[in-house]
Amino acid sequence: MTEWKRCKISDFGRVVTGKTPSTKVDIYWNGDVPFVTPGDLQQDKHIYSTARNISDNGRLAVKGASLPARSICVSCIGVLGYVGMTTKESVTNQQINSIIPSEAFDSDFVYYRMCSMWDDFKLYEGTSSVVSLLNKSTFSDIASSFPPLATQKKIATVLGAIDDKIETNRKICANLEAQAQALFESWFVDFEPFGGKMPKDWKMGKLGDLVSRMGTGLNPRDNFKLGFGNNYYVTIKNMGGNRVFLDEKCDKVDDEAIRRINERSDLRKGDVLFSGIGTIGRTYLIDETPKNWNTSESVFNMRPRAGIPSVYLYLMLLSDSVQEYVQLNALGSAQKGIRMADLKVCPAIEPTAKVLESFCKCVEPIINTVQNHWHESDALASMRDALLPKLMSGEIDVEKVEVA
Repeated sequence: MTEWKRCKISDFGRVVTGKTPSTKVDIYWNGDVPFVTPGDLQQDKHIYSTARNISDNGRLAVKGASLPARSICVSCIGVLGYVGMTTKESVTNQQINSIIPSEAFDSDFVYYRMCSMWDDFKLYEGTSSVVSLLNKSTFSDIASSFPPLATQKKIATVLGAIDDKIETNRKICANLEAQAQALFESWFVDFEPFGGKMPKDWKMGKLGDLVSRMGTGLNPRDNFKLGFGNNYYVTIKNMGGNRVFLDEKCDKVDDEAIRRINERSDLRKGDVLFSGIGTIGRTYLIDETPKNWNTSESVFNMRPRAGIPSVYLYLMLLSDSVQEYVQLNALGSAQKGIRMADLKVCPAIEPTAKVLESFCKCVEPIINTVQNHWHESDALASMRDALLPKLMSGEIDVEKVEVA
């Protein structure tokens, strides 16, 4: 550690705060320039795609906020400390401060240094009535240590090898999920195996007809406190990519709190989670009965009734028809949400038991493969997260770490 030096984030390179082009000018939007928001930073190291894109005109309209490839983006308003690396010229919104590293710093190392500073960023978290904020000036002044460039590159290579495997798994899973969803659309939207028409012995009903229970988790207000214990308290920010992320970005609760939440939301294997407020429509199929986590009241949990396979309910909730329905029926001004009563009456098809059995034989192997890849990725992420602070502190000599 004698060669490591102390510096501010601003010493890593140029710090840029994002800007949003006017949403009233159509020519600023729907182009090829990624528009990064905190929601785009929750999965991979690299930002391969974003929920929204802007045009070249939009990029020019926020002059000075454009980022080259390999810039490091950090969420600094609302949810703090999500990190990602751009893969092409991009623009971010105002919730993100970004670093364009100088030649003295390896971009991959800067990414991992930002990932290791989660505890530093959490110091600026707000309360239930105050939004968390880490402005450009404060962000730029946060200090950390860094090694010589050659050591930076070696540390980044070790951690990057793990992230490369995780990203490969994610791409495989995305492809398999797309196949499963395409099969659902083929069978239950286009009715291709049935001559293009819905069979007469199928039922046209409501989503509520397909579930034996629909509930939510519990709000901490007057019930328990966040930040204590070793159990995970999952909110919508911890859902994405059809997954639930149980990591350091997830709030913690104690055993008594998880017991109280379980009384309201008795999650089991085969239940399906569905985000109901804010970013509506995030979906997760529970493949193992939760032991140390449960959800907030912003997350609906659904248990399919007898005769309705979990995978059918899961793929239905991901379908375009349901996703469009919840967006059209969401209420609220500052933050939109879908009411449980409205979700229950969402139109839904119930095929015959024989058809459902045949469909499950096609898609369950696909979904099982996806889940196996995610379990492998979780193990890899745990390995990376254990190595990260030790490599960043010099506790582990990077020269003694072998890259597989």
